[in-house]
Amino acid sequence: MSALNFDSSEIVFKEGRTIFEEGDESDSVYLLTDGEVEILRQDQGVFHHLGILDRGNLLGETSALHKSTRSATARAKTTVRAISIDADTFRRSFTDPLVKHVLMTISGRLRERYVPKRDLVKNSELITRVRKEKRQRHDGIPIISGVTPLVIDKLLSDVRVTEFPFVIGNTRTQGQMAVLTNQSLMIPLPTAPDLDSRHFEFIKRGRDIVIRDLGSKNGTVVNGETISKYGKKSEMLLEAGENTIGTGGMRSKVTFLASLTPIE
Repeated sequence: MSALNFDSSEIVFKEGRTIFEEGDESDSVYLLTDGEVEILRQDQGVFHHLGILDRGNLLGETSALHKSTRSATARAKTTVRAISIDADTFRRSFTDPLVKHVLMTISGRLRERYVPKRDLVKNSELITRVRKEKRQRHDGIPIISGVTPLVIDKLLSDVRVTEFPFVIGNTRTQGQMAVLTNQSLMIPLPTAPDLDSRHFEFIKRGRDIVIRDLGSKNGTVVNGETISKYGKKSEMLLEAGENTIGTGGMRSKVTFLASLTPIE
């Protein structure tokens, strides 16, 4: 540890443990030596995935440099080993005023850009305007992850969909984790009425990926627009990039993200 010229100590965070929460005091900076850390931001009970940090990255340096509270939540995606550095010691290590100024400027710019990439779209005018633009091509392989805590806690990792149709549903059992097969993802949420036993599915038409509601009680919300098997619209085309999929309304506690990698 002496090579770092910091008063530091090694610490281990088990998988699933919260390292710090948004709004906490910035008392430490972490140098990750092993494992992966998921960065999340919460908005009205919804967790937004911001990214993953792994070995060799610093965690928490931006808020430490600016003496501000944590701007996001950090959670151990795997077992994580890190070197913990006291925030005051970290700041004092930059004795050169120019170096410190450059670091403060860069970290400030990063902090301003550190916003959730996904939110449920509430403005129908915005949705219409976006869809008038030429659609960007994508790789046709949806990557499913969780947005709300109920979903995040049940998924061991992101789900890559390669076989269609692919169904999302609720086992309504007391199982600990989601059950994944080649063509389904079933989540054990016995107390979550928002997610039906067979709620919605991914289907493929040529290069397009479509979400289809399977007759759920409250419909499926895709990028802010509700679809229902028994309504005027039962399907929704997904766009390249990130798509939010909620079950049971705009404020659903069961919300997913389906990402499609854009291609030229």
